Amino acid sequence: MKHRVPSRLVRWAVIGVTPVLTAAMLAGCSSSDSEAPTSSDAKISFTLPVIFDLTGPLGVYGQSDLLGAQLAVDLANKSGEFDITLEVHDSASDPNTALSEANEIIRNRNLPVMMFGGGSQQAVAIAPLAQSSGIPLVAVQSYSAGVIDQGDFVFRASTPQEFFYPALAEYAASQGIKTNALIYQNDSPTIKDIGDRVWPASAKEVGIEVVKTFSAPGSQTDFSSFASEIAAANPDSVFVSFGGAINANVIQALHAAGWQGTVLGGPPLAGNVLPPLGAEADGTIYTETFSPATTTESGKAFVEAFKAANDGKLPDSFAAETYDGVQVILAAAKLIEGDLTRESFKEALQKVYSEGKVSGATGDPLVLIPERDSRTPGVIQVFRDGRPHLVSP
Repeated sequence: MKHRVPSRLVRWAVIGVTPVLTAAMLAGCSSSDSEAPTSSDAKISFTLPVIFDLTGPLGVYGQSDLLGAQLAVDLANKSGEFDITLEVHDSASDPNTALSEANEIIRNRNLPVMMFGGGSQQAVAIAPLAQSSGIPLVAVQSYSAGVIDQGDFVFRASTPQEFFYPALAEYAASQGIKTNALIYQNDSPTIKDIGDRVWPASAKEVGIEVVKTFSAPGSQTDFSSFASEIAAANPDSVFVSFGGAINANVIQALHAAGWQGTVLGGPPLAGNVLPPLGAEADGTIYTETFSPATTTESGKAFVEAFKAANDGKLPDSFAAETYDGVQVILAAAKLIEGDLTRESFKEALQKVYSEGKVSGATGDPLVLIPERDSRTPGVIQVFRDGRPHLVSP
């Protein structure tokens, strides 16, 4: 589902966490609504379609995705340099819905670029379509290797998770962790690779022994049997990685089984996954792309702007990543002389990734590489007292 509205209305719609881009707000809109993009001495004007997992299991991340993108567009428009309309699509945490929304965007030739933020299953579905249709796709999150491998119209503005886990393992070992159990989602391309390959190798490298390994589909709801086996083995730590709020269910099951060690994890534990657990989440150590305690000038500016726009709420990694994705698109738009076409956007984006001079929430500058990917370093945080606390770097 899609709606094209002025930026202030999109932000108003998502403040209440529950997605409300439905019903009357969504009525009567079609892909022919978008005006042709223009670039002049006055303002750079275009419609930016974004596809986020606003509902479904990954909606806990998608709401933050939208807030980050919205802030970036608002600030760009207020600068006087841009006149951007955000066109919001909900992929509903479903690859088929993501494909349908992408097809709607592609059919409108007035849309010169698109952005996706969310699960790898959706990204892997969209990326080949963007490539074959010749529309630049800037993906955030979307950590699977199968995304940018599709070709030169596909770019990623988020660093793949796998580059964060060696540092997490090293930090865990420094905290005295010697044994580990692993439980992860086996039907998400990115998370499956983390569980099958990346985390075991990272743990082994620093001398952490993985004593139990379990995997389950994202639809799993009962983790009591896994938790009982883990509790019986009593490892120092458990690495937990699923998509969305299901991570909280796993942690609760572990504690209900009597296990009292340290939970480890990555970006799937970020956002609003841990706060609902309260004190039960205290001590969780996880790596992600961003911390509100950032010390970079562009990062601090993002935090203050986000708080001002969202009643003092602190931004999370998902908001930071989509904010940065929009910064990449804006940087490309400023390089284009003449019409904002799909081909001119692709060429400008390639130049942006080759030069790597974009500042954002997660890096100043972002570490963009010519292979159309990101290598901006992550952070390690410990959750306690209802929020994450930066411990490294």
